[in-house]
Amino acid sequence: MKISVKTLLIFSCFLISLQGAFSQTIPSYVSAEKRKLQYPDDKYLTGFASAVIRKTDIVEDVQKTLLENAKTYLVQSISTRISSSATLNTENHNTKTLEIFRQVSTSYAQADLTGLKVNEFYDPKKKEAYAFVYLNIQDFLSSTQNTLNMESAQLSKKLGTASQLMKAGNRGEALKTYLECFPLLREMEGQVAIVLTLGKPEIVAQYGAFSDSVSRAVSLLRTGPRTSMDDLCFFIADGIKQQIPESFKDRTIRLSSFTYMNTGMGSKFSAHLSASLQPKLTAEGFAIYTPDQSAKDNRYPWALTGTYWLDGKNLKIIANLNNEKTGITIASIEDYLPLTWLTDNGMDYLPGNYQSAIKLEKELSSNEIVNSGLMVKLWTNKGLENPVFKQGEKMQVYVQADQPCYLRLIYFTADGNKWLLKDSWYLDEAKINKPYILPDVYTCTPPFGAEILQLVAQTEPFKKLDTEVSGGNTIILGDDRSAIEITRGMKAEKSNLLIAEKRINITTLEE
Repeated sequence: MKISVKTLLIFSCFLISLQGAFSQTIPSYVSAEKRKLQYPDDKYLTGFASAVIRKTDIVEDVQKTLLENAKTYLVQSISTRISSSATLNTENHNTKTLEIFRQVSTSYAQADLTGLKVNEFYDPKKKEAYAFVYLNIQDFLSSTQNTLNMESAQLSKKLGTASQLMKAGNRGEALKTYLECFPLLREMEGQVAIVLTLGKPEIVAQYGAFSDSVSRAVSLLRTGPRTSMDDLCFFIADGIKQQIPESFKDRTIRLSSFTYMNTGMGSKFSAHLSASLQPKLTAEGFAIYTPDQSAKDNRYPWALTGTYWLDGKNLKIIANLNNEKTGITIASIEDYLPLTWLTDNGMDYLPGNYQSAIKLEKELSSNEIVNSGLMVKLWTNKGLENPVFKQGEKMQVYVQADQPCYLRLIYFTADGNKWLLKDSWYLDEAKINKPYILPDVYTCTPPFGAEILQLVAQTEPFKKLDTEVSGGNTIILGDDRSAIEITRGMKAEKSNLLIAEKRINITTLEE
């Protein structure tokens, strides 16, 4: 058989291209050490995801998912930095800086990822796919500053309109316009929190001037101070109703438990506030929705969240109506409740173990593991956002991971104990990428207060902890820091280990 020169050339080119496809240079970002050196944390925000390609997988689909996961990791790294700064700033004496961080947990920072660099790679030999995204911090700060400038212009215009209405004697419309400034302030707070966290403290003055103007105007126009819980809840419900757009016809929302500052901690007061607010919202035409946590039900994305803190002789309360999918705030309201009302009603606004709980929160925030390439989620039958359990109520725990992994679940109790709920519990291939309910059910019993549910997941079994069994519970011995360091220590020893962590602040109440 004769083979033409042309056929040989075509065949040679095919072999060369095939060899090239299987001898691609593996990008440096695949290695955790090289990634860290090339994109240091002080200069870049990064997100990395990887997966082994199974026989049933379509490479393009896996890579698309990995890219979305990498972007999620990057945004989570921003959120983690903000949360850590917020936790560390709870003792900050700069009033406006502290105010921003006090409410950062309820002010969702919708990160503008303009300038995001995207990289994808597939290794056909190892059957592994990778996605890596990064942002230059200075570029990100410039983009965030531009967003703040636009929001400032919007707010200035709205304040001007409200001022003209007030001068014309139209107090009702003026109050409505000033109330419409609150969602813009919440959006600005998210941007300011990013800028503060990444190192530009001078931005606080710009935000503070707007915040003071709106608060002073609303104080002048409202019909008297709130002297009771009933008055407060009516003002919140009415203020939220006034701000929602006509397009928001289905007023089905989820009512979240309000928390003390940015801590995620509730109290007897926050539980009473939620219970008192619900009928007021219903009277204003809202339907309160309880999602099916077993299915991660997201039919209705709107949630009313809130925070509060001590402000002179009052508690300052902020409520926000947010879209949990987009992060958009469409309504927000601020008001005060005199501390004398709490005293007269025997109502605590702090958990009894607040000091020890905030110390633990700071320890968990320090060197928190983010962006490792393993995606995990954690929630309870009462959700993931600051759930409150009363004595006798049952708690179930849900997890979800995008890769097979081992789980360690630790429960930090109000009296300082550490219960090891699960250790090296394996989540196999059949359970990934879907909600999985852990088999045990836990009952809310004393002690009561601020508690933390901590999940750590990794792709290898965990090192053993020093434990003892007491009263049917496995108790971790030693101090909190030692338990945390042992659990996180594997990452430093093995560069190819994937590890991730999540935690939920839980409030337990006697009644």
